[in-house]
Amino acid sequence: MGGPNIWITLPSWLSTENLIFKSQNNNIAFLAGSTCYSNEPEFNHIQISFSSLDTEQLKKGIIILSKAVSSFINKKHDINDIPII
Repeated sequence: MGGPNIWITLPSWLSTENLIFKSQNNNIAFLAGSTCYSNEPEFNHIQISFSSLDTEQLKKGIIILSKAVSSFINKKHDINDIPII
């Protein structure tokens, strides 16, 4: 029983803060794992909550998020490529 959340670990060089910026432009939201670490934050984990979405919304969101992650993996964005807000 893990609750209504899924944790995803991304490549260690991929900063979820940059991914959040790109995903929000596509109406996708998730929690950066770094906000859940009290000592030494890790910036390559995300937490997705799925309790308030129906199956079709989840499918659409997963496809959009997968494309965003693939884009970052293929381009290996530098942390300075996208402004942090």
